[in-house]
Amino acid sequence: MRYLTVLLLVVVAGCAGPTFTNLGNGVAVPAESIETYATEHGVTRAEARSQLRRQSDDNRIKEHAAKYGITEEQAKRQLEHAANQQPTN
Repeated sequence: MRYLTVLLLVVVAGCAGPTFTNLGNGVAVPAESIETYATEHGVTRAEARSQLRRQSDDNRIKEHAAKYGITEEQAKRQLEHAANQQPTN
């Protein structure tokens, strides 16, 4: 009976976590972050997503370059090539 009461409470109250938005490059950020970024930088939500994606891509390139001891341009080409080699469904 106690288990049923707890289950009913969870169903009624809900237990949803934060909502995430996929930036389109395999990276998801909390939707609230996009709203905050847009407000702070005076841009639209779409522009905020685009800028956050660009920042994410730049960070990924820098980390790849540092990890493998190559230039950022080489890292960018390698990552682009790897993305193009992934099978599509």
